[in-house]
Amino acid sequence: SPITTVDSTAFFHHKHENIYLFAIAKLNVNAAIVFEFLYKVAEIGCSYFGKFDETAVNANFTLIYELMD
Repeated sequence: SPITTVDSTAFFHHKHENIYLFAIAKLNVNAAIVFEFLYKVAEIGCSYFGKFDETAVNANFTLIYELMD
């Protein structure tokens, strides 16, 4: 299941290539919006690096950090 709930915390995940993208929410959030965000992160990663996988993340960690900040 892409959503796991533990107590009042929801854990969302999406696998893209060979990496997992995660989101964690303590409040009652719209799951569709969370997954849209995760898919967009992967889409933007593909447009920036050509292929968004573990190698691209390791090689461009600083840029990804700046984009997420």
